[in-house]
Amino acid sequence: PWFFSVLGNHEIMMLEWLLNDAPHYYRMQVLNGGDWLSGYDDDTLHRYADLLVRQCPLTFTLDTSLGQIGICHTDPLYNDWHVMQTLSTDAFNAELPSLWSRQRYHHVRMDKPVGPVANVDYVVSGHVACEQPVWAGNQVFIDTKYRGGALTVQPMANLLPPAMRS
Repeated sequence: PWFFSVLGNHEIMMLEWLLNDAPHYYRMQVLNGGDWLSGYDDDTLHRYADLLVRQCPLTFTLDTSLGQIGICHTDPLYNDWHVMQTLSTDAFNAELPSLWSRQRYHHVRMDKPVGPVANVDYVVSGHVACEQPVWAGNQVFIDTKYRGGALTVQPMANLLPPAMRS
């Protein structure tokens, strides 16, 4: 009950393959760590797909003592949280940049300026494998399992860099 997920590119690849009969996405999924799918029968996979559609939004927003925290897979569209809140899984687009983009992360890694995501205090995302959490403006990327060896699971206040702490 304390754990919530958002849809990302891997879930969308699975949904495209299973619900829209797009075998290209199955191949993409297998090439990107989804070979575990072959261990399940079609009925089970379709039940999982149904759960994803019913239980996982593309985004959600938390009201906290630190302010509003937006959760999404990767770069918010147009760097605007209000735009992200209008997205619906009822009409998702598998090529949606907010499922695939690494632009904000790469700008930080190349020491290019990254402005804040508008209309939200902070954004938490995954999608880019990093050794430790990486800040891009008011967005933090926390996908640390692959390169860092451990999941990033900690209070948001602990993730804030000193310049953002009040």
